[in-house]
Amino acid sequence: MSVSGFIWSIVQPSSWILWLLITALVLHLRGKSRWRNRSVMASLLLIILLGILPTGRWLLWSLERPWHQMTPPVTLNTLVVLGGAEQVALSEDFGMALANRYAHRWTAAIELARTHPKAMVIFSGGMHKRANSLTEADVFKQYWTNAGMDPARLLLERSARNSYSNAVGVAAMAGDGTGKGWGLVTSAFHLPRALAAFQSAGLRDITPMPTGFIARRNLWHNLPTLQLGYNMADSDLAFHEYAGLVYYRLLGRTHALWPDMMALSQE
Repeated sequence: MSVSGFIWSIVQPSSWILWLLITALVLHLRGKSRWRNRSVMASLLLIILLGILPTGRWLLWSLERPWHQMTPPVTLNTLVVLGGAEQVALSEDFGMALANRYAHRWTAAIELARTHPKAMVIFSGGMHKRANSLTEADVFKQYWTNAGMDPARLLLERSARNSYSNAVGVAAMAGDGTGKGWGLVTSAFHLPRALAAFQSAGLRDITPMPTGFIARRNLWHNLPTLQLGYNMADSDLAFHEYAGLVYYRLLGRTHALWPDMMALSQE
């Protein structure tokens, strides 16, 4: 596990409940009943906030909302597909292209490539920490060829490890281009951070191509449920994206907290 991944596993919202319960146990053993009760109550409130109320789904809705009214461009000459859907270690173990919950990035890429048969496809995704030699790009290439697509249309960027390096690697392949006539394919919730990184890397005219919406279009249709696991996962995912937006801005990886919507190329 990378350092950033380890830190996130500790500070992600669902982990707060565990740390509060551990704190309550320590306080109980030390006879601090008043603070123990407060820690237990705080953990219960977090379970309600993150696991029962649609907090995560509402936050994801706010990330996806800018793309609700996006009109796909009529022509595209290049499609950029971001990694993240690949189960690289499992694909390496079993010799087949295996995807996770973000497989919509793959299927959207194939659909768009067929809709725009003259467009080249750039896939960006590097080495996985649990794989020996396979990269995300290698897994996607296998899926691409298995789908009957022409390998000559596919360009692979194998060095990226995060959204920032996706943008830098693809921008290097573009040379002095601004992304005019290009489409950026990734999950709708991930587009704010990814698009901000690509714009800052010089591809200001690239068009977002959202896929895999999670939240309902109408905010109030995202109602509370008792599916604690799914709700917690949504909360962690939303907090991760917002934390990523802030983190990238603080490190100077983006020029603004949010992508420049006025710069989007619309045809």
